[in-house]
Amino acid sequence: MPVSIKAITVSVNYDDLLRVTLPRMKSHFDSILVVTDNKDRATHRVAEKYGAAVYRTDAFYRHGAVFNKGLAIEEAFDQIGRRGWILLVDADIILPPDVDLSECDDPERLYSPYRRLLKCPSDLTYLDHQSWSTLERGPEGTRNDEFAGYFQLFHADATPLKVKPWYGIGWRTAGGCDSEFWWKWDREKLTRPSFEVLHVGQPNRNWKGRVTPRVQL
Repeated sequence: MPVSIKAITVSVNYDDLLRVTLPRMKSHFDSILVVTDNKDRATHRVAEKYGAAVYRTDAFYRHGAVFNKGLAIEEAFDQIGRRGWILLVDADIILPPDVDLSECDDPERLYSPYRRLLKCPSDLTYLDHQSWSTLERGPEGTRNDEFAGYFQLFHADATPLKVKPWYGIGWRTAGGCDSEFWWKWDREKLTRPSFEVLHVGQPNRNWKGRVTPRVQL
C-alpha cells in the first residue's frame, strides 16, 4: 500500500452507519479524521470510541448553504495537512477486510473503485465480503463512469492540485463538489483499482443532509 494514507470521512447525522463502517475502516489507514458539524455529538462519540480524530465546523451551513460538504472537506485538508496520500471516503462505505492498496501507487492518478449497494443496511449478512458480488453495482459501474466522492484516493503532489481550493466550495448542497474535484484529472489518469467497496444504504439521497431513515444495526 502507499507508505501512509490519511483518510477523511464526513459524518453529519450518520453515527448509526459510522458505528458499522469506522471499525472496519480504521485498520487500513494511518489516521482518520471524521468531519462533522458543531451539534452532532453522536458522531463525535462514535469517532472517539474507535480512535478517530474529529473536526467540527459550521462550513456545511455557512453563507446560507443547505449542506456545503465541499467547503467542510476543504477545511479538513488544512487540518490534516496537504501532503502525502489522502483518501476521501464516505461514512457509509466499507472496504474489503483484506484489501491491498499497493496497486494505488501512482501519485498522478485519482483512484476510485466500483461499489456494490447494500440498499437494506439492516441485512448484516452482506457485511461478509464474500457476498458482495451478489449485490447490485453502483451507477458508476452501469450507466455512467463518475469517479464520485464516496472513495477518492489521491496524492497531494498530483499536478491537478497545484492550485487551491482543491474541492468545490461553491455548492449549496453536497452534490457537485466531488465532481468538480475529479474533473481536474485527465481521463487517462482516472483509475479503477481491482477491488470493490460496499455502500451501506440508499445512494444519491442525502445531497441536502441526511434524509434517509436511521437504521438499527
